Amino acid sequence: MVGAQRSNRCETCRRRKIKCDEAWPVCGQCKAKNRMCPARPALKVLDDGLKILRRHGATANLPGDSYAGSNLSLLDTSQLASLPGYKSHNSRHSRMHDSVPLSPSEQLCLTFIDSLQLNNFSYSLRVLEEFVWEVPRYLGNSKALDGAITCVLASQKQLLLNGDDGLTINAQLYNRALLSLRTALAGPHSCCSSDTLAATVMMHRIEALFGTLPNSNIKVHAAGLAALHQKRGPPDPDDKLAFQATVDSHLSVIQFALSQRKDCFLASDAWAAVLDRPNGRTNVQMVYYRLVRLMTVWPTLARENFQIRAGDSAVNPLIPLRRARDVLNKLSRIDHDMGGVIFRQSKITTKPSATTDGLVQMMFEVEDPLAAMLLCHLATFSIIVHRIALSIMQNTACENEELGGFEDRILYQSRRIWMLLDYSRSNKPLGLPIMTVALLFTYEPAKDPAARRAIVAALNDLDCGRLGNMPWCAERIGRATAALLGE
Repeated sequence: MVGAQRSNRCETCRRRKIKCDEAWPVCGQCKAKNRMCPARPALKVLDDGLKILRRHGATANLPGDSYAGSNLSLLDTSQLASLPGYKSHNSRHSRMHDSVPLSPSEQLCLTFIDSLQLNNFSYSLRVLEEFVWEVPRYLGNSKALDGAITCVLASQKQLLLNGDDGLTINAQLYNRALLSLRTALAGPHSCCSSDTLAATVMMHRIEALFGTLPNSNIKVHAAGLAALHQKRGPPDPDDKLAFQATVDSHLSVIQFALSQRKDCFLASDAWAAVLDRPNGRTNVQMVYYRLVRLMTVWPTLARENFQIRAGDSAVNPLIPLRRARDVLNKLSRIDHDMGGVIFRQSKITTKPSATTDGLVQMMFEVEDPLAAMLLCHLATFSIIVHRIALSIMQNTACENEELGGFEDRILYQSRRIWMLLDYSRSNKPLGLPIMTVALLFTYEPAKDPAARRAIVAALNDLDCGRLGNMPWCAERIGRATAALLGE
């Protein structure tokens, strides 16, 4: 996995035993003395190959550095075409597969493009988010990115062939991708390249989508991704891959900030000045992005809630409460705009529920998977902010006349999440990955024991291919939500 080292001194300063300002990619001391400043691993691979191979149960020797022949383990076009949900939008790719001799990198590129044509959301790699559409033109130029894409395609192949039982990570390809990524991160130029950033995002996605649960590797990858973003700084808006990869990794960086009880650096003015712009997005993408940018305040709210509950007198509860109300006002405006782009344009409609779990009688019918992600993220974040505000009011002498109204809004947003259950079940495991986290936050508002049992059953059903011997239960749900709320 990729994680931040405690010290990031360059080798020149380390050998000379002098202080290093750790500037990237050339430190101040080497620049002042015109010395060589060797690349140092600001991000390093923490697990060696043997540990990774043992974790995944593999015994074969490691492959070489070259990716030639990797495509042999992947699905070819004819195999893809025979699978449910595949519909090629470009027959030229198929003709090229059959009639033109392709290099390994060309084969990898076309296989990846073909994999994005799966219309069955259960298996589609479009869930990796928008940056994947920029990836194909970079393949063949970076071993790190080639390795990450090869690994995710191998995982998709197993999923396509074996269903939920195929949720797995190929140990050899995963290990080789990590080694290639480590090499790229150690290079003075490759460390800051767009393809290295995309490869780092992809390795996090592989663990998040295909790894077993619970999975500490996700947090370690998130730590490395956050460190890489901080070293790179805000992206160049003209670099589409770097810009979109930065946008799509917001939630990973937020996750890491939450685990550290620190504020999220993406919420700063320097990042907002670059990221808060249309940049050619659709209406749904713009509303979704406004929501994700607003979510960068979440770690701050959770940290302040934790400090208040711990009795830290340095935190004035009125400040985080005012911040929470401001976020809720902005969420209300986003919710209004969301209604205009997904409900009035029929990207999401309603239908009678096909299940008898008793949570809701009506379900959402989804035409646009991004609209479902937008709705689910908005409802989840709204519940989180309302619950943090309630926690602050209940643990301080702040006015609490809003308690009843907050609880009603939490239940309203919970019902929205429950109305996505049919869609999520019919498109598992990749159709709506956020659904598991969303359901966790609806457990406490569901006071009825039968409703809570239905939520636990839904969680175990959605994650059945990844849970192993640790199914969801009330105690585990409580621990998971408390950590994300600062409780």
